[in-house]
Amino acid sequence: MSLHFKWLGLSDSYVVFFQFTSGASSISQKAAVAALGMGYAGGEAVSTMVKAFRERRDFLVKSFGELEGVKISEPQGAFYLFLDFSSYYGAEAEGFGIIENSESLCRYLLDKAQVSSWKTKNGKRETMVD
Repeated sequence: MSLHFKWLGLSDSYVVFFQFTSGASSISQKAAVAALGMGYAGGEAVSTMVKAFRERRDFLVKSFGELEGVKISEPQGAFYLFLDFSSYYGAEAEGFGIIENSESLCRYLLDKAQVSSWKTKNGKRETMVD
């Protein structure tokens, strides 16, 4: 097992599973290299996609940034957002109750806002869908 996974408490088999399911396939990696090699001059379709992803990312960063109590780390080279909602822990949500932790926040988002969310438990991802 890689040493950097030990602090997560992950088993060797989970690490291998994670490596097989979480990364881009070799064919995708080769296609990406080819697309990047086209550059902006020869890759109008790629430029259009990059622009669309940048606009979507910027919209989400701006929108989440306007929410009171939400901390966001703006992505520099990807479109993944890492949001910190911990300021809501201990708050009471009408018709739901107290948001105690990340699990109850996920449940609240699923029940009241119909937002699919996930949590981790013991280093393993669990989808919060009923």
